[in-house]
Amino acid sequence: MPNLNLKSSRLPIRQQKWGSSLLLVLFILVFLSLLISQYLLTTRTGQSTSFHFEQSDKLRLIAESASDEMIQELAVKCCDFRSPAGQWLMKHVIGETFPLNVSVTEKELNGSVRGDFISKITGEAKIFDFRGFDQDKNSYYKGEGVGRILLTTLVSRNTGSQNESRFCRLVRIHDFKISSAISARNNFEPRKGYVHNFLLDYVFFLKDGIKNFWENGEGLLNPGLPKILINQEKISSSDKLGKVFLGNPTGVAGQDYVFLNIPPEFAEILPKISSNLPNKSGKRVIDSADCLKLIPELAKLNVGGILDKLKGVFEYSFEPIADQYSDADGKKKSETVKILKNVSKNSVESNTNPGTPILSFDPNLAAKPERALSILEGPIRQRFLCFVHFYLDMSEVDPRLASEMEKREDFKIPCTPPDPSQQTEPEVKRFLENLQEFAQERSRPQELNPFISHFETGFLYQGEEGENQFLNPPTFPLPQFFDYQNHRVDFQPGATHPPRSFPYNHINLLTRRHWNVQALESQGIFDRANGILNLHGIDEVWEPLVLGEDGGKPLIIRGQGVLIANGSITLRSGLKKENPGDFCVLFAKKDSLIIATDQRIEGALLALGLPGKGIIVQKGTGHFDIFGLIAADSLRFEEPDSHESSISYDPIFKSQNDQFWINISPKIYFQRMVEG
Repeated sequence: MPNLNLKSSRLPIRQQKWGSSLLLVLFILVFLSLLISQYLLTTRTGQSTSFHFEQSDKLRLIAESASDEMIQELAVKCCDFRSPAGQWLMKHVIGETFPLNVSVTEKELNGSVRGDFISKITGEAKIFDFRGFDQDKNSYYKGEGVGRILLTTLVSRNTGSQNESRFCRLVRIHDFKISSAISARNNFEPRKGYVHNFLLDYVFFLKDGIKNFWENGEGLLNPGLPKILINQEKISSSDKLGKVFLGNPTGVAGQDYVFLNIPPEFAEILPKISSNLPNKSGKRVIDSADCLKLIPELAKLNVGGILDKLKGVFEYSFEPIADQYSDADGKKKSETVKILKNVSKNSVESNTNPGTPILSFDPNLAAKPERALSILEGPIRQRFLCFVHFYLDMSEVDPRLASEMEKREDFKIPCTPPDPSQQTEPEVKRFLENLQEFAQERSRPQELNPFISHFETGFLYQGEEGENQFLNPPTFPLPQFFDYQNHRVDFQPGATHPPRSFPYNHINLLTRRHWNVQALESQGIFDRANGILNLHGIDEVWEPLVLGEDGGKPLIIRGQGVLIANGSITLRSGLKKENPGDFCVLFAKKDSLIIATDQRIEGALLALGLPGKGIIVQKGTGHFDIFGLIAADSLRFEEPDSHESSISYDPIFKSQNDQFWINISPKIYFQRMVEG
């Protein structure tokens, strides 16, 4: 067999090494490719996750911003309860929604997203709960109440190219309160339940007014010192007039009423004694027997009944209380007034200063009974001087006694109580002494006493009264008061405890309660630096409150609201409304309200709390000028001066329609966020 010489097929060793290196490189490249791919995938996933996390965070922030904007917008819109938002809350239908605008947040949203994303944001409010009563089931005034609203914000983002979408829904719950700012009141009808601003019905309200009147001596409304003028002349409609109340009867004999004097020009509101006699005057005729009782000296002339046709006449007339009086001879009435003042038991009766025209400066308007009924409440009566003279009617006496009786033709005696300081003729003195017993026998209850001159207080302060209406009714209608539980209560005169009928006593309806005055300032309610009170709703502070500076500019009232202080309130400067629709109510709840300025005060001053506090006009001030109202337990001047204190009612406090404050709390009581 042939011997074949074959070469080996194995590659050279160098070539083998290059092949192994190439495989290793390829493996490394593949591994690196896989590693890079995984890195890129992880990076992209992380980027996507970060982007979605960023977008979710933005959505949450935008949702919160939108919800904050909605609650602010709703609060602003509801400042006027007549606005669509305000009326929606006033109806308080559970579940009813109200769309809200979030334009500011939308602008921020559109500037914070990528160009290929479409953004959308919506917001609405829904009434979640409403209660027209407190925790003890005591009802609020109609329309008032507390409730909760649910704010829902939906923010969404999507893109058409990738069909991606993200959303965030934020739900928050806030409290709201509806309280009465001004409550409708018909001046001719009493209230039928509790409303916390009931005192705004009055231009002048004194719970202890009768006590004030008698302690003052000259009477608060009879010009002397102090002089108080109630002026409502600029109010044309009787529906807008503020009422006057001076307390309940005291139960003390002779001190149950406030007696007012009539200005001389107000003759029209004098009582009409009878329809067939001239106004302001009348006569009462007595027979011969009564004449002989009063003048016993005539008995010796009455031989054989010759004086049987003798008559005696009591002629009486009513005059307004004024400084000057005159009769035909210019003397008799002024002497009568002196005697009446001398025998008066107290200074109130003897006060003959001209009266204050609290009904109107126009006598014709003041004479209308309906005007008095629209303004006055309680035991307020008008005061007159009833002048009585007695003379003998001898027209039918037997002519045989003519010469004897001629001596008595001028027998016209002013009928007055006996005055020890007066020296009178014996016959006249006996006549006056006999007259006291005679008048007591002849006078009948609920009837004029036409026999003795006196201060007549038996008529209401109004015109067109007749004799048959004497003391019927005995007073103007007494107002009806209720506590916050809607129980009927009376303001008891001289009570040693606070009344149960407090203004603003539903504390659930208070907008804010502050520990100190600094809190009022920090929230911008009392802007001390600029001298502004920013008001909306009812704010209470637990400290005494001092407003203004001595001799400083009046504080500016901006908005409508009530400031309640549990301590005293001191006014060192005036108050001035920024706009005609603004108003301010200051209420000293447990102490006095002190007027320490003679600047004009445009606001309502309330001090109805602890007995003996009330409103005090500080020494050195002497008088006040108020465009608003006064309502207090009592009114005291530490040192009255000769200037007239004026109270002019602000008709903004009187309306035929209810007006409300709506306050929405910025505090969040519940929150839930859903993302997807």
